[in-house]
Amino acid sequence: MSKKSIKQRDKKKIATLNKYYNLRKYLKKKILNEKNYIIKRKLYFYIQKLPRNSNINRIKKRCPYSGRSRGYVNKFAMSRIILREKINLNQIPGIIKSSW
Repeated sequence: MSKKSIKQRDKKKIATLNKYYNLRKYLKKKILNEKNYIIKRKLYFYIQKLPRNSNINRIKKRCPYSGRSRGYVNKFAMSRIILREKINLNQIPGIIKSSW
């Protein structure tokens, strides 16, 4: 189980991301379409002035059950350990633990 402070930090990062998402997207789009180098540099400068946590790369996926960030399985949105437990208890439909 991860610490509560780490979970709170992640929530804060997500809130910052949501706050600046549209602005960051707009600036990125303008940079791609801009031909003038000087204006492009100014737009990059504006992006650099945004908070670091407003970038989507700063968000780390976590298991909602254990809070674990490593071993996260995207398809099921949980960690491998919790996934294995749920498969053993037949709580995930369509998946059977293999045995031979």
